[in-house]
Amino acid sequence: MAKGRLSRPFSRNVRSAVHLLQENKAIQWEPTKEDSLSQILRDWAKESLNNPQGTRLILAQRNIDVDALNQGARDVLRQQGRLGDLEVTCMTQSGKMSFAEGDRIQFTKTDKNQGIINGHFGIIQKIDAPMKKLHILLDNKEVKEVDPPIPIMDSAMGMLQQSIRGKAQR
Repeated sequence: MAKGRLSRPFSRNVRSAVHLLQENKAIQWEPTKEDSLSQILRDWAKESLNNPQGTRLILAQRNIDVDALNQGARDVLRQQGRLGDLEVTCMTQSGKMSFAEGDRIQFTKTDKNQGIINGHFGIIQKIDAPMKKLHILLDNKEVKEVDPPIPIMDSAMGMLQQSIRGKAQR
């Protein structure tokens, strides 16, 4: 379906879409943005405990909110004991970031030498410090062994809303 055709019905009916979400108790309103972000993280934490093997994605409209949500989600994973103690720090498109075993990542560029494809998601299964390798379980169940530093990956629990738009249309 062409991009224009997909977005036109939604752009004309935003009010009715929000009303439908409210009727079905599928939308919550909070007094402040900070309250909204906190509630999103509480819901994410609850869902991640109830279904630890599931994949979930938090969408936001601004990079600053994505960064805050990703950090908050990492804090939740750490509190739940789902992140390893050993961390590797890499330069990413979002700046310097630390990654641990259990972190969800997304590759942001293709690297043919390492067999990495832009847009693929995965979870860091193992950090092999002596060999300087990361073992990443992709969502398609393939395991990739990659060399840090990896400027082509980023945290992937929260993403910009427009970043996901093209993925939904594939």
